[in-house]
Amino acid sequence: MRDLIALLKGNLWLFVPAAALFGVTFLWLRFLSRMRVNAEEQLIRLYRTDLDAYIERLRGNRRLRLVFRKSTLLLYLLDGYMAQGDEENARKAVERLDAMRLSPQERVEFYQKRLSFFAQVQNAAEANKSYTLLESYLTRMKAEGTEKYAEMLAEAKNILRIYIDRDVKLIGPLMQKAAGTKNPVLRGVTQYRVAKLAYFKGDMETVEKYLRRAQGNVAGTYYEAVVEAAIADKAVLESK
Repeated sequence: MRDLIALLKGNLWLFVPAAALFGVTFLWLRFLSRMRVNAEEQLIRLYRTDLDAYIERLRGNRRLRLVFRKSTLLLYLLDGYMAQGDEENARKAVERLDAMRLSPQERVEFYQKRLSFFAQVQNAAEANKSYTLLESYLTRMKAEGTEKYAEMLAEAKNILRIYIDRDVKLIGPLMQKAAGTKNPVLRGVTQYRVAKLAYFKGDMETVEKYLRRAQGNVAGTYYEAVVEAAIADKAVLESK
C-alpha cells in the first residue's frame, strides 16, 4: 500500500492532462447540449410559422449535424414534408429511415410517423404494416403493457380507423374523448377528427360545429392551417 501511495505521489503530473481532458470534454458536452436545446427551440418555432424555412434550415445548416444524429434530422425533415403535403420527399425520407439504425426512442417515433404518413396518403397496406411494426417492436421491448405504450397503440389503431377505415362509429367515442381532454391541443385534434368522420358520414352540421371548436384549440400549431383550410373548403377533410 505504501509503495502504491509513493508511486502515485511520484507521478501526480500524469493526472494533470487527464483532469484537463476531462474538463474540456465536460465543457464541450455542456456546450453541445445547450446548442441542441437552442436548435430545437428554433426548429419548433420555424415549423409552426414557416415550413419552407424549417426545411431549408434542416437541409442546409451544417451546425445542426454537430448536435443531432443524422436519423434525428431526417425525422425532423419527415415532419416538415408531411406538414407540407410533399408526398414524394416524405416517401423518400421514410425509405431512408427504414434502412437506418435507429435508437429505441427514434424507432418508436418513426413507426408512429410512418403510420401517420401512409394513413394520410391512403396507403392502407403500408399504414397497417406500420402498425404491425410498432406493435411488434413494443412487444419485443416488453413495453406494450405499460400505460404509455398501450395508449400509443390505441392512438395508432384510431388513426387506422379514422383515415383508412373511415369508421364513423368512432364519432361518439371521439366526442366523449374531446369533452374529457384537458390539453387544448389534443382536444382540438380530436375535434378535428370528429369533423373528418362526420364529413365521411355526410353530417355537415357536425362538421362545421367541430371544426369551429377545433379552431381555437389548435392555434399556433400545424393543425391551425389545416383546420382553417377545412373551414374554407370541406373537401380538405378528404385527404388531411
